[in-house]
Amino acid sequence: ASGVSWKVGADHDITWDVSPAASVDYVVLSYSTTGGTPWTQITGAEKVSAATGSFTWNLPDAITDTAAVRIEEWPSSDLIYDESPTFYIKGRIVVTHPNSSAPDDVLRVGGNYTIQWDASGDMLNDNCSGSATGCAAIAMSKTGAAPYDVMIATDINPNAETYSWTTIPNEQSDTCKIKVYLVSDPT
Repeated sequence: ASGVSWKVGADHDITWDVSPAASVDYVVLSYSTTGGTPWTQITGAEKVSAATGSFTWNLPDAITDTAAVRIEEWPSSDLIYDESPTFYIKGRIVVTHPNSSAPDDVLRVGGNYTIQWDASGDMLNDNCSGSATGCAAIAMSKTGAAPYDVMIATDINPNAETYSWTTIPNEQSDTCKIKVYLVSDPT
């Protein structure tokens, strides 16, 4: 894979250059999870004006490390216009609480708080206990960015989408940020 990673449920632009000499009016966009055959047509990209040079794709739940995109002429697939190098489609975890824009999300030293997140993608292991593969961890940054060096929990199930944090430590800051991530892929 090319090292490029796209996340399930996120929007990404697929772009291409149109040669003035080409007489292609429309293109069809497809993707593969195997780096080649079979190709699956991208929803909404069945007939895209070639002149636009761009299509915004909302990534499906198709986790793989060998994804590829193909652009072909419409209505005939005789001309394959372009194929991308392979890339990763990864699951996505978005922390929803605590939320800096919610005034009630104040965490108190020694108190309890329920951390919540949305998990997208079939990246999960329903029973993580005893194995880090497919399991998540939760850490906190006191600066609002890396490093996330205050470990809150390890070996949690990302499917749970909630974690009850008990006895919040004395790590005070106005810029704390929580990160929930897969142990196997902390990006």
